Amino acid sequence: MTVKIIEMNEIKLSKYYKQKKGTRIIFEAPIEIVSNANFLSNVRVGAFTYIVSGRIRGLNVLGRYCSIANDVKIGEINHPISSA
Repeated sequence: MTVKIIEMNEIKLSKYYKQKKGTRIIFEAPIEIVSNANFLSNVRVGAFTYIVSGRIRGLNVLGRYCSIANDVKIGEINHPISSA
């Protein structure tokens, strides 16, 4: 599979990048998304973040210097945290 990267002032997005209609994504350059990343909620993505692929939902901020591996799912299910 060939992945085409779209560059916009140090923001590199794969042609497979997806954003749910009506969501607002704020990118702080530089960042790179190299494959199929699917954003399903509003999120701010911090500088120097590298995302291979996966789904991101229910997250307000993805901080700086994050490295997200292949097929990672963030915020898919609510679970109890009261015992944590």
